[in-house]
Amino acid sequence: MRVPDLAAMNVNYRFYDFEHFLKETAESGYRFVELWTGPMHMYLGADGFADAAEINTLLDAYGLEVVSICPEQNNPKPWNVAVRDEAGKRRAESYFCNAIDYAAGLHAQLVTMTYGWAFY
Repeated sequence: MRVPDLAAMNVNYRFYDFEHFLKETAESGYRFVELWTGPMHMYLGADGFADAAEINTLLDAYGLEVVSICPEQNNPKPWNVAVRDEAGKRRAESYFCNAIDYAAGLHAQLVTMTYGWAFY
């Protein structure tokens, strides 16, 4: 995979449906996207994630390639890697393992991770 010059990200389209983001992204000339896993576009949780097949079908239809996924994270999310308690650490580990698996299903080479505000 070639490293893209620029990739569009769907976080800015959180008030629109996912296909609207893809359509406008392709029409704007982008070839690459970074996908934020906000639940209004795609589900990712500590318990699993949505099937990537539907997303891959849409990506193919618009000629777009995923370079990275950006899981929801940081405070006040329940999967902040800076959490202190053991249950929270296990939940965060499960969540980010799912993020890696989801990225693989979307043919993304990267998972963007920001490790969150420490103990604010």
